[in-house]
Amino acid sequence: MRRWRPLIAIVVGAAGVTAAPRARADHRAVSATGEFVHRSGLDGGAIGFGWTEPVAAELTVDGTVGAVIATLADGTHGALANPQARVRWRGSATTTVALALTLPAASRDGGSGRVATAMAAAHRIDPAPWLPATTLTVGAARTWRRPLGHVTLDVRAGWSIQNGADDLPLIHVDALGGTVIAERIELTAAFRTTGYGLAAVRDEDFVHTLAIGARYHDCRIEVDGAFVAPVDAADRALDSLSATLTVRWRL
Repeated sequence: MRRWRPLIAIVVGAAGVTAAPRARADHRAVSATGEFVHRSGLDGGAIGFGWTEPVAAELTVDGTVGAVIATLADGTHGALANPQARVRWRGSATTTVALALTLPAASRDGGSGRVATAMAAAHRIDPAPWLPATTLTVGAARTWRRPLGHVTLDVRAGWSIQNGADDLPLIHVDALGGTVIAERIELTAAFRTTGYGLAAVRDEDFVHTLAIGARYHDCRIEVDGAFVAPVDAADRALDSLSATLTVRWRL
């Protein structure tokens, strides 16, 4: 792996940079997320904000906005990420259904456009935050809880409508879990799979990543950190690696 170049990022927002679950649906919350991304030809950093707003007993609205500063072969550039708004309905204590809309704010031209393109390539598991596209996603999640931990299965279907390019339909299947090792600390893992089988142009039918991390939580704050690595040989050959840190506050 080539030497990592240092990068200082001062940006607003983060979209889709962590696989950890968000704050509980029945609490108002704000969050700040940071991510470092390394890939052959790309070193980038992002930090930003999200929010969760309960609008009914079983219904919440949340959203994220984002941007990135990254170093490419031709220099350092900044780019916006696409903002996302999502509505979630909690059918029970263990099941949720969600509908999300991601709007096209990602840069398209010049150095900013090249950064957005590189970030989409580095996030093949979910490129929607960086594509010049409008994306509609629908999904459902089911959680199984035990005294020593929990497992969540999250299944989503997304359709990205791109100007001047073929639409990109993707299927996402994520398995996330946590094991309690102390009163307020969990070890976490997430295995994510994205299916490109419906895409008109594709290099592979499936893309996978594995995230290993830890979570601290108390009555007001939750801190998640994770290292994310690709499973597929094509991404490993490009030295792909990322790390995320998210802090959430219940209000």
